Amino acid sequence: MTDRQHFIVRRYLTSDGSGDPSSAGPAALREHLVQGFVEQGLVRSRADNGALDRWTRLAFTVIETLARDPFATQAALARDLGVDRDTLRQLNAAISTSDVAQALLTQHGQGAKYWQNTILPMLGTGVVSAVRLKAHRYPLRVGVYPGVSCMFFCTFCGRQHDAKYASDTVPHGNALFSAMLRDAPGDDPHRFYVSGGLEPLTNPGLGEIVAVAADHGAKLSLYTNGFMLTPKLLQKQEGLWRLHTLRISLYGVDHESTTRVTQHPKAFDLVVRNAVEVLRLRNHTGSSLRLGFNFVVLPGHAADVLRLADLIGEINREAGGDRQIDFLTLREDYSVPPTEGLSPAERARLVEIFGELEHRRTRDDLCQLQIDYGYALQALSQGTPGQPLEMVSDAEMRPSGYPQISVVVDLLGDVYLYREAGFLDRPGARRYSIGRVAPSTSLDQVVRDFVESGRTIVPEPGDTKFFDAFDHVVTKLLNQADADAAFGVPFELGPVRQRAVTDPDHALTIAHPTLPPTPVVHSTAAGLDR
Repeated sequence: MTDRQHFIVRRYLTSDGSGDPSSAGPAALREHLVQGFVEQGLVRSRADNGALDRWTRLAFTVIETLARDPFATQAALARDLGVDRDTLRQLNAAISTSDVAQALLTQHGQGAKYWQNTILPMLGTGVVSAVRLKAHRYPLRVGVYPGVSCMFFCTFCGRQHDAKYASDTVPHGNALFSAMLRDAPGDDPHRFYVSGGLEPLTNPGLGEIVAVAADHGAKLSLYTNGFMLTPKLLQKQEGLWRLHTLRISLYGVDHESTTRVTQHPKAFDLVVRNAVEVLRLRNHTGSSLRLGFNFVVLPGHAADVLRLADLIGEINREAGGDRQIDFLTLREDYSVPPTEGLSPAERARLVEIFGELEHRRTRDDLCQLQIDYGYALQALSQGTPGQPLEMVSDAEMRPSGYPQISVVVDLLGDVYLYREAGFLDRPGARRYSIGRVAPSTSLDQVVRDFVESGRTIVPEPGDTKFFDAFDHVVTKLLNQADADAAFGVPFELGPVRQRAVTDPDHALTIAHPTLPPTPVVHSTAAGLDR
């Protein structure tokens, strides 16, 4: 496949599918698939052009489908292709032998972020099999929710606005967190992240918790609203400098928009001032801390993205020094169904805005900024409106959850199955608590007891409100794995070679979907990944 052909196919896979790939797609792939077709007995001879063309077109359909929709089932593919199960297995085997086909399928379609950020690295750990087999595993990802209270009253937030933990629970809770971090398996430095729940920086012992984690090799990420992130607090809680990543959530691009969301009149000015000071202090001390922002693109606010870029540029200029803000994570709102999210017109407008944003970050005051567009906005950054976030319905929730993959633990030691359930006193959330960590009961034991008990929690209408984007993706993946296995074409017999690997790839981190991974330079079609 020539560089030009590869470029055209990639552009088609990231498009909405309305174009015609016939000139470059199947024809260009043929040379990379012919050996697999012969080995699988799909064609008798390399000279049988008619058969080669047919099977190449079918293979391209498989690649195109899964590149756009990573959660498409094998049963649906067999139906759409008009082939039986055994023939699909042969076709999958042929596709799995081609490096070019694998790259197109997992790296260059609208679903690339799902594949690269979550699906492949998760499957590489073997934890998906553990969930499906109901086998105990220490959780792959653990959210530490140490916040005592929150000063914001955000319009989208699911927490009880008057909820806060009693002050006398803090020492006990912090001791539980420290013990949990000390006792956890040391094979994955990104296992734990700190979030909420309530605002983590309201915990006066958070710096000590971070220090304990760092002493045991953990690379913690902290997600905060930044309101309390003052130089004085950093001086009192020096352990915070041992974080791997600190991400500040911005809820607006000026005083008015931030106040409207947070209901706090001082939110914007204080958070921006704190960001400047933290950046200045980091540069002065030479800390390795990665510092960035998160921003949710809400309906009707697409234009705010460019104002946000200007704001980050102002922060960089005011702070001075050699290092700037490291990253910006842009996200679509997962708290509303796709029908209430960004409209098709707004998505089309964002394609233009993201193009301007990429140009804007070439200026000196943003030249170090890495932008992660997340699952659903990545396609827009590549020039196509793409699709909304992949979400499941209440009926698709798994009654046993997946505590081998993800749980969160709050200040009381309560362990929750889903990330948006770990909010103190949130109505309905207690049903998703699977146990409590205590001095005599470890997190590992809580998860083991739940898994081995066979206990289930029947979802109620509206329970997907306890999901974040990661929970939706994990559930989609597990349900797909069940469906494919039931059809007789499990992942290991599918077209994606890496789905059959059970050896972790630590180059791909899934500390949290909002943590940008280290950029990967692809060797295929050199020069086209810029």
